[in-house]
Formats: sequence, C-alpha cells, structure tokens
Amino acid sequence: MQGSLVTFNGLLIGSKLFDIPVYQRSYAWEEDNLKDLWEDLYYLDVDKEHFFGTVLLKDSNESIRVRRLRYSRFDVIDGQQRLTTSLILLKEIIAQIKCVGDDSDNSQVQELERDFLKTNGTYKLNPQSGGRDSRIDDRQFFHDFIIDDKDSPLDYTETPSQQRLIAARDFFKSKLEEEQGKLNEKEYLDFLFNFIDKINNLQIMQYIVDSDSDAIRMFETVNDRGRPLTNLEKTKSFLMHSIYLGADENTFNDDTDELNSRFANIYDYYEDVSKTCYTNPPDETAIQQYHFTYSQSYSRDHISDYLNRLKDGIRSELRKCPANGRKSALKYAGELENAFRALKEIAETRDKRGDCRLGTLIDRIYRVGRLANVYPLLLASWLKFQDNPKGLAQILKLVEAFTFRGYIVVGFRSDTARNHLYWRAYHTFNEKLDCDGIIAEMKKLHSWYTRDGRFERNLRSRDFSDQLSSYQIRYLLSEYEIELNRDTGPSWQNKMLSSTYEVEHIWPGNTSKLGLSEQEAEEHRRDLHKLGNLTVVSQADNTWLSNKPFCEKKKIYGDESKRPRPRIQTDLVKFPDRWGAESIKQREDQIVAFALKRWSVDDV
Repeated sequence: MQGSLVTFNGLLIGSKLFDIPVYQRSYAWEEDNLKDLWEDLYYLDVDKEHFFGTVLLKDSNESIRVRRLRYSRFDVIDGQQRLTTSLILLKEIIAQIKCVGDDSDNSQVQELERDFLKTNGTYKLNPQSGGRDSRIDDRQFFHDFIIDDKDSPLDYTETPSQQRLIAARDFFKSKLEEEQGKLNEKEYLDFLFNFIDKINNLQIMQYIVDSDSDAIRMFETVNDRGRPLTNLEKTKSFLMHSIYLGADENTFNDDTDELNSRFANIYDYYEDVSKTCYTNPPDETAIQQYHFTYSQSYSRDHISDYLNRLKDGIRSELRKCPANGRKSALKYAGELENAFRALKEIAETRDKRGDCRLGTLIDRIYRVGRLANVYPLLLASWLKFQDNPKGLAQILKLVEAFTFRGYIVVGFRSDTARNHLYWRAYHTFNEKLDCDGIIAEMKKLHSWYTRDGRFERNLRSRDFSDQLSSYQIRYLLSEYEIELNRDTGPSWQNKMLSSTYEVEHIWPGNTSKLGLSEQEAEEHRRDLHKLGNLTVVSQADNTWLSNKPFCEKKKIYGDESKRPRPRIQTDLVKFPDRWGAESIKQREDQIVAFALKRWSVDDV
C-alpha cells in the first residue's frame, strides 16, 4: 500500500473530519513531549521542510452534510497524539491573534478556525466519546474547554487525559505569552503567523485504508512521530494481525470488536488507577510482565523476553490451526484485560483503607514498597480468591510481612526469593495451589528466609539506623505509634511518613553537651544507632532538639500546649532524665516485642 506525502494543512483542510475510535488510548502527551514539539517548531526555519511522522487513517465510509458541503469521516488509527496537540497549539495561536490583531486580521482568523478547528458547529477533530465513568467524556471536554474555550474547566477535569489536555493548552499559552513579552505588537503578530506557516508546512506521510484488515497490516509499520510503539501497542497490533490470519469472514468483525473493546478497557483501567491515591503505579510494560509471569511462565529469561515469547506461542498455534491461533489471541487479550482490571480494583480498594480490612492490608503492602517481586502474586491472588476475603486477607498479611521482614529489616538483595515468589504466583493463577496451599507456601518461604530469630537479630543490630532508610524507620515507628494510640494512630502515620518529619537520635551523635563518663561514652558509641535510640519528630522540632541532653528534650516531647504530639514522643517522658544504655535497651525491647507480634507469621 502506497502512502502519500502531504503537508499538515493538506491533511486537515478540506471536506474531512477526523474521529479517534473509542478503543484508542486517551490523550497521553506529557510536558516533555510538548516541549519537544514546541522547540522543533520554534527553531525551525520557516522556509525549511520538517517531517512530522506518519498518520494512518481508515475511511469510515460515513459522511455528514454541513450546510451545502458534505464531509467525509476518517478514523485516526495512528497519529492522534500529534494531531490533537497540533490543534491545541493552533487554537492558542489563533486566540493570541484575536487578542493582539486588528480588524484586518479577522478574515484570516475565521479561515483558520474553519480549516483547522470548527466550521458551522462541526468540529474537525473528535476524540473518544463514551466509555468513561465521568460527567463528560474526552470528546465533549476537548470541544467545550479546548476548542470553544468555555470557562471553569477544572470543575469538570475528572480523568488524567482531561488533565493532560488542559496542561497542553496551558503550556502553549504560557510559551506564547513569554514570546509576547519579548516583542512589540507587530513583531509578535509576525511571529504568530510565521508559526502557523511552520505548522502548515509540516511534512506527513499519510496512509488511508478502507478496512480493519488493512489497518491491522499497516499499524505495526508506523509509529508516533518517529518514536517506537510501546509494548502494549505492539501487543495489540500483533493480536489483531493474528485474528486477521485466523478468523473467517463470519467471525472477523466480531473478533476485532471484542479485541478493541478489551483494549479500550485496558486503557481506561490504567487511567483509573491514576485517579486513586496510587501516584506511581507500574508502567504498562511492567504490568504485562507481571501478567506473563503469573499466567504463562515464571522463568527469568522468558519474562525479560515476554513479547517475543507471546508471539512465538500464538504463531505456533496459527501454523497448526489458524482458528486456534485466533482463540489464543483473544484469550490472551481477555486475561491481560483482567490483569489491568485487578490493578485498578486493588488501587481502589486501597483507597478504602480504614473502612475495609483488605484496603488496610493493601495499603500496608504499598507503604512498605519493594512491590516488583510480589506484584505477580498480588494480582494472581486477587483474581483467584476474591470470593474468599478471609483467605485473601491472610495472603496479603503474609506478603506484607515477607516484604517488611525480608527486604526492609533483614536487608535482602532485590532479587532474593524472586523466583520463589514468581513460582507461587504462577501456581496460584493456574490453580495448582488453592488458597490454603498458597498460605502454606508463603509460611514455608518465611521459615526459609525471615524466621523470627533472624528478624529479631536485625532489629537489635547496633547499626540499625544505618541499615534502613529514613522512610523505612519512620514506617516501623509509625506502625508502633498505631499500636500505642489506636484512636489516632493512622492519622499520625500519614504525618510521620510525610517529608515534614524526620528520624531523630534521642541520645544525640554530638555528646559535647552531655558530660558523659568514660563508660557512658563507650556505651554511646555502641548504642547510638540502635532502634531503641530512635524516634520521629517534625523537622522544626529536630532542628531545635539537635544535640541537647535528654532532660531538655523531654520538655518538647511532652509539651502538648500548642499542638498534640504522637505517643511515640510523649511516652518518652516516662524515662529517667539521664538517657543512656539502660533506657535504650528497655525501649528497644518494647519495640522489638511489638514488631515480632505485628509482623508475626504464626498467627496467620
């Protein structure tokens, strides 16, 4: 199939309308992408050509009449991010011309709006409609708040894609206003019209296909502005091609509709995760790897090459029996959709922490971190045991205990026990382990790696504060705070884990103001970094407390006249004024006893 090289205005101008199908991913460009586009155009000589990438369109064979003209509709199969962003930039340029131009510019402004944005109430570009759990979908949002520039978009900005649309608009508006500040009015108008000329003259390789099967064959050979396709996009393309090879005339349309629907859900589920408190979810490639790990193979070599392994497996099925290859492609798509749905449900359940036991347990796993090794097991268990919340809760507790005891306190390397965890995930999903079986296997793993004696030795290490990060120490002590003060513990935990709180050494490192005896100085060198000598205070208090003796620190620890303080501080007032080895040992014993109970495996 031959493509044609066209200019940007050659692509857009004329009796054509462009629709982005619902199964495509939503608007995804971030500031780095916007900056690249801006700088490419800003520094481009207006007389030079610039290749802007490939656009793949499918003729929908639909049209509408607007006044006396008939407009043909095209589905944007590839290139939607660039088209959307370019029109946002053009909209902001046109808005600037309206502000600084005079009556002589009105006819050009109207022509630009008609050619690129909207004519007689009909929009040139139409993003996805429907399929979103929000008051307005991306299509209406783009039309209302980007093209028509209605007020108060933040009242309606409910999805990450809508937030990115607003961010793109604001980015280009800011860049144009920066330029306006450097130039007089005439120079600024010249700059704006020159910028439009640069956009108009961008070179685009245009492919127009007539059917889904042609689009499937073409998609994997094109990319978005010269950037490689993501693995998820490559996966979708490959699965569509496999369906094309394995389906017959009676099943092809239904199969492609099913696949498109599943990927529309995948993109929606991943967007929904960003609406929860989970601010840094695994990327799409990682989720595919986790899914491959628990569903198909837990071999390290296979996981790292999962996409080729997937392709080889389905191609083998296609060679044996095309119909079976088609079924394998659809089965994989369905299971991958379930993986993304599980991640969404897990993140949403975490948002219910405090009111939901499973949400609280998931929140603890996320707070500990080190999720990469346990994610396959977490997803597989969620999918298989949701109808057994008691058993699922036991699994979650064992997972959190293993990550905290092993990766945080004992100090495992990042790959320690990875294969064992992946093996358990695979056997859980493939129903070789039931709920009781995976609980028994996790307890076995604890007995191998994190038994109580090893856990306690590391908690009592002389170098405890040097072996853990500040956040990890604050997590342990914030959990101890919950134990001490069950009424307000969770709220204190959030504060103690924020960047405004720090770990403090009760017996300070600088002993110049303490007047230690020779024996005390030796005990200080031995016990300074022990767990019992650590607490958590605000940054402001830490600066004031600094190297003061304990008898002065107690006044701050116990002073609640201006604001409440956590029990982990106020309980220190009960200790003698002379802080030392005996007090550190007593407090260490208390915290260790709590930790052995809090992260116990035997009572699961």
